[in-house]
Amino acid sequence: MPDCLQAGDRVAVLAPGVVGGSLLYAIRRRFPQAHVSAYARRPEVRDQVDRVPGLVDRATCEISEAVKDARLIILAMPTRHMAAAVAAMPGDLSGAVVTDVGSVKGPVVAEIEPLVADRGGKFCGSHPMAGSEQTGFAAARESMFDGASVILTPSEDGGALDAAEYLEQFWAALGGRVSRLSPPEHDRVIAQVSHLPHVVAAAVVRVASQSGAESLAYCGGGFRDTTRVAAGPSAMWADILLDNQDAVLAALADLKADLDKWQSALEVGSQASVEALLASAEEVRQSLRIPDTI
Repeated sequence: MPDCLQAGDRVAVLAPGVVGGSLLYAIRRRFPQAHVSAYARRPEVRDQVDRVPGLVDRATCEISEAVKDARLIILAMPTRHMAAAVAAMPGDLSGAVVTDVGSVKGPVVAEIEPLVADRGGKFCGSHPMAGSEQTGFAAARESMFDGASVILTPSEDGGALDAAEYLEQFWAALGGRVSRLSPPEHDRVIAQVSHLPHVVAAAVVRVASQSGAESLAYCGGGFRDTTRVAAGPSAMWADILLDNQDAVLAALADLKADLDKWQSALEVGSQASVEALLASAEEVRQSLRIPDTI
C-alpha cells in the first residue's frame, strides 16, 4: 500500500498541545519527506515547536498559512474552538482531508462536517485513544500512538467515507489500531470507558480529601493508578463531559445501579456476593490488553 503522505504532500496540525505535538513528532518520524506545518494560537508555543530541529517546515500563528495547499488538516484544539478554526481557513479546501482528535464526536461531526464540505473538503472524525494527564507541547512524545486504538467516525456522506479510507492508512502508519464507529455509538462507548472513569477518579480524590491531608498522606500505588486521570485539566474535561452529556449521564446511571449492588452486599456482610462482584471484574480486567500509551 503506498504511503498516504507522499514526498512534498502537506499536512497541517492545528494546536500542538500534548496530542497535536505528539502528532508532529510521529508524522515526522513516519513521513520524513512530507511538508509539515503547525499552527499555534500563542507565539510562545509556536516558538517552542520551531526550536525542535527538523520537526516542522513551518510554524505559524496564522491558520491560513498553516493549511495552505494541505492534503491533510488535523484539528487538535478543544472542540469549542474547531468551528472558528475552520472558518479561518481559505475558502477552497478541494482535495483536503480534515479530521480532529477530540473525544466527543456527535456534536463535532454535526458542526464541522458541513463547514468543511462548504469549502470543498472532506471531513471524518478521528479519536486516538491516547493522551496524558499532562498538557502542552512539552509533554508531547513520538510514541504516543504506537499500539493505540484509533476510532474513525465517518457519517454516511460519501466524502466522509472517502476521508475515512485515507485516514485508516494514515493512523495505521503512525502505529494505531484503527476501527470505525458511528458518531453516536462512539460517544456511548467512550462515555463508558473514558469519560465515566474520569468522573470516578475525580470523585475518589474528592472523597479521600474530605478528611484533609491526613488520608492523602498514605496514598499508595492503587490510589495513584486509579486517580491518575483526575490530574487532567479541569476546563478541558468540563467541556468534554458537557459535550457528551447524555451518554455520560447514562453511564453514571449504570454506575449507580452497580454501586447499589456493592452497598447491598456489604450491608448484609455476604462474603459470596462481595467475592462474586470482585471476581466478575477481575475476569474482565485480566482479559484486557491496554497499551501503555494513555
